[in-house]
Amino acid sequence: MRRWVAIATLLLAMGPMSPVWAGDAGDCPAQMFPDGNLVDGIDLDKAVPSCRHLADQGDAAAQYNLGLLYAGGLGVPQDNTAAIGWLRKAAEQGLLDAQFSVAFSLVLKALTVTGPADPVAAAAEMAEAAKWARRAADQGNAQAQVLLGGIYDDLPGVQHDNLQAYMWFALAAAGGNADGAALRDKVAARMTPTEIEKAQALAAAWKPTQKQ
Repeated sequence: MRRWVAIATLLLAMGPMSPVWAGDAGDCPAQMFPDGNLVDGIDLDKAVPSCRHLADQGDAAAQYNLGLLYAGGLGVPQDNTAAIGWLRKAAEQGLLDAQFSVAFSLVLKALTVTGPADPVAAAAEMAEAAKWARRAADQGNAQAQVLLGGIYDDLPGVQHDNLQAYMWFALAAAGGNADGAALRDKVAARMTPTEIEKAQALAAAWKPTQKQ
């Protein structure tokens, strides 16, 4: 009798057991968002639990997928906090697309949600966004280079720096990004020839880094 009481006490302390996952990892493919958009043919009723299971196991691609599902309200209620949380987990594992996406999501949240209510918290989000954008930009991601240039250009929360803004816009432009070219020229219009020369030298000296 005492033995069963001890076992029952242990089970109660452990709490309810999680249900066994019976899904298929193939329902959450690594390339579910190859260009930032959900690929055709994805069954969200299967993808969401599959991605959640894999994400809980530490799979970076699944964490990225789950973050974008929450960001877009795809198969789950739209939730910026959950989206950023999962994207951050993937970014911390070095997933390049996640590093850009968490940076972009933080900028968007700081500008549209947090900023009007709490400028101090928004500034902290923008500073974190700059960190993740820098990691992705350093690896040659043109979208992240444009985003980082924009943060240095005129977004709140980070000290503005024309040289850095020009440099990152120029690098994005060199990679074929049309927005980077237009924004580089916009920044150049308020810079002196000497400043432009310095910024061009920074861009020329830049070398991409490995996975961070």
